[in-house]
Amino acid sequence: MKNHGKLFVVEGNICSGKTTLVKKLKADLGNNCVVFIEPSLNNPYLDKFYKDPKKYALTMQIYMLNVRFKNYVAALELVKSGKTVILDRSIFSDIVFAEQNFNDGNISKDGYKYYLNIRSSLMKRLPIPTLFINLNVCAKVCHDRILRLRCIECEKTIPLTYLNGLDMCYKTLFRYLRGVANVVDTDWDKFDNYNDIYNAITSAKKTDMSYDKKWTFIDYTFRELYFD
Repeated sequence: MKNHGKLFVVEGNICSGKTTLVKKLKADLGNNCVVFIEPSLNNPYLDKFYKDPKKYALTMQIYMLNVRFKNYVAALELVKSGKTVILDRSIFSDIVFAEQNFNDGNISKDGYKYYLNIRSSLMKRLPIPTLFINLNVCAKVCHDRILRLRCIECEKTIPLTYLNGLDMCYKTLFRYLRGVANVVDTDWDKFDNYNDIYNAITSAKKTDMSYDKKWTFIDYTFRELYFD
């Protein structure tokens, strides 16, 4: 795969500015760059989840897990053809939302075990991307952006405590990912580190994006010690 491209994943809390960043990168990187935008507006469970999270949390999370898996596989195929691909969130961070909903009591222990089994099956041969870009934005800033800038009406009911929980789960995830993947952490409260991110992407070295077993992702779950 000498002519394969690169795969980048932009991660961060709700309304951290991922989509804004991804669209800017697409404009600057040109026609060889393909982006996958987080499909929030097309999520058939989003409004139902915010109205009744205990009823719809698990259903929505498994739906999003599958969407993110399909997007990641599609991204890998584009990388094989030589494209630069940027994902606005990914299957790797899907567990952040599942974990927080477990913590909030919206997903039962049995439901979470069911989710983790599906996740493990889907991820067991996925290669790690070229680079993770972790947008650090405090939960309060994300909450303010949701109220002032977000166009998704149902998300305006999101409590600050939920965003704080997601932020903690993201921190847990990236403590692990930094040990197994290339990660760039950047403060994104004021959208003022764009050049650093752009330079990290353009200078990133290619990594093997094949499904070879030597690149098998070492699966990680928050609750692995609790669910023996």
